[in-house]
Amino acid sequence: ALLRDLRSWERRLNQALDNRIGGLRLRLERQLRPLYGARRVISPIRRALRDLREQLQQMQRSDLRQRQERLAALHRRLMRLDPRSVLRRDQRELAAVTAKLRDAGRLPVRQRRDRLQSLEFRLQGRGRPLVREARATHAELCAQLDALSPLRVLERGYAIALHESTDRAVRSTAEVKQGDRLRVRVSDGEFGAKVESHD
Repeated sequence: ALLRDLRSWERRLNQALDNRIGGLRLRLERQLRPLYGARRVISPIRRALRDLREQLQQMQRSDLRQRQERLAALHRRLMRLDPRSVLRRDQRELAAVTAKLRDAGRLPVRQRRDRLQSLEFRLQGRGRPLVREARATHAELCAQLDALSPLRVLERGYAIALHESTDRAVRSTAEVKQGDRLRVRVSDGEFGAKVESHD
């Protein structure tokens, strides 16, 4: 978008210069038209043309210098935003940080290694009892969960009666009436039943 704006600005500037030069040329032609036959006015006209040419050249040089400065400023802005420039800057910063870390790593490495080994020994000494305790707790929880499992309850001789229409467990005689169809689930499967009566 920045380059597109720059090209548009350059086109407008060139068009303005062309219009200015064209207008001056037309004005000169109108002034020269009645004087073609008069030799005595040639010298002033030449001087006027020379002066005009110098003015135009100065204007062009000034405009060109301004455009070059503008282009240079835009180029500097683009370079600051260019991903490659950003990457190079980040790489330089990374290299500086890496050098600092490398220098810091050359400090007492053996001392750090000894401290690390000491911490590892202490961790191993404390870790074994914790692992044993965690295993025992896990086994106890598994046993409790197994005891509460509906399948274990069914294996002990209990059964679960389910409403055939709602598939909900019957927990009270008030939840059934005569003629209701039930599904009775036992440890090795299920079978159908019909309520004949209830107290």
